Amino acid sequence: MVFVKDTENEDQNVWYLSEYRPYWNSKHMRVKNPDFDEFSGEVLGLKQNKPESVNQFFDIINSLVHKGIVICVVPSHDPDSSVSGITLVAQRLARNDRFNGTECLHRKYAVQKLADGG
Repeated sequence: MVFVKDTENEDQNVWYLSEYRPYWNSKHMRVKNPDFDEFSGEVLGLKQNKPESVNQFFDIINSLVHKGIVICVVPSHDPDSSVSGITLVAQRLARNDRFNGTECLHRKYAVQKLADGG
């Protein structure tokens, strides 16, 4: 079992902290999303490897996940990309009585970026 206690949405296949709302409604036309919120800003900060966002997500997730498990991350769509913010969170979680599996999965070939509809 990964999570310390039952989750509110345990009957679903994917557990999530909150809903992400994109910054742009139309990036091409420079139309900002009026529903963009603080949580979504933290997600963007994590994507940009901002230390305060890495700390924020570590603080949230650390108390939710059991000790003694392996922490892995899904690699970026680009096999040549550098360490992501979520990898930094995962490595920090692993240093807290968990196992570091962040090197277990590697992307060999590039795939279309999910944010672009892949």
